[in-house]
Order: sequence, then structure tokens, then C-alpha cells
Amino acid sequence: MLKKGDVVKINALARITKTYYSDKTIRRDIATFNVQDITGVVLGYSFLKTGTIKPARYYDDVNYLDIDKCHKVYVVEPIEQYTTYWTKEKQNNRIKTNRYLKPIRCFEDDLELIESEN
Repeated sequence: MLKKGDVVKINALARITKTYYSDKTIRRDIATFNVQDITGVVLGYSFLKTGTIKPARYYDDVNYLDIDKCHKVYVVEPIEQYTTYWTKEKQNNRIKTNRYLKPIRCFEDDLELIESEN
């Protein structure tokens, strides 16, 4: 069980993808993307919901999601970024940064604990 403030190594990230079918149905599913061992800090957890999107019938109506499953994912803020293009180093090098980077979502299996908050 990961806690807020733990430093982890990220192996893959999870994102929601929409799939459009010919019978005009839209599905929300989770896709995982492999990344190359980026480190980050755990900010907490959230839930990604998958299912079928029911479209609105009228202009004042809203779309809603017919939920099939609810997946628990951890929200992690990376503490490394790729080096910029004007440096003489290779593009694949990463450096530690104190900048705000957009948090990403990962399953617990895709995270490895490096150092605990305690």
C-alpha cells in the first residue's frame, strides 16, 4: 500500500481511451503505456471508470457514462524531465527538476517503491 509522499519508480502509466463503433456506441477503456523508469512522488489515488457512454438526445441533455468497472489508480507527479534540445547531452537523458510537471495515473503494480515518507 503506497502512501502520500512516497518516492516511486514508474514503469507504466494508465490513460482513458475512447473507442467509437459503427453502431454509434462509444466505449471508455483503460490503456497502459510503458515508460522508461521515471521517478515520481505519490500525491494520492483516484478512480478511473470504464463503460459505455450514452449520448444525449436533445441539446439541453448531457451525456452520461454507464459504468462497468471502477479502477483504483495512484496519482504520481514526476520529479524528472527530459533534457532540453539545446543541451549537448543525448535527448534520452533525464534530469531532476523542481518544476511542476503534470501528474500521471498509474496502477499499483506499475509502481516500485524507492523511498518511503517515514
